Amino acid sequence: SASITPLALVVTGLTALDKVYDTTTVAQLAGTASVSPIPGDAIALSGSNVGSFADKNVGTAKPVTPSGYSLVGSDAPNYTLTQPAGLSASISPASLTV
Repeated sequence: SASITPLALVVTGLTALDKVYDTTTVAQLAGTASVSPIPGDAIALSGSNVGSFADKNVGTAKPVTPSGYSLVGSDAPNYTLTQPAGLSASISPASLTV
């Protein structure tokens, strides 16, 4: 007997967008998220281009963690999904009017 383990798929094609401080950790992602399953498998990527900053504070090259992507389709159980890693963006100070 032998075991067959799910194949890991990594979400690619995304970048994190810079933003102006707005009291939230919400990060917008640009690009088209995609995965590369084995040709012929019935699988699709579901989700939206949203992630989160590690904190809400102003800073440069802050890590952004994508979330909300999942695999759908009849062959989805044959795969595991790895969210994209290494994304970063900056939060710049908000302007105040006196």
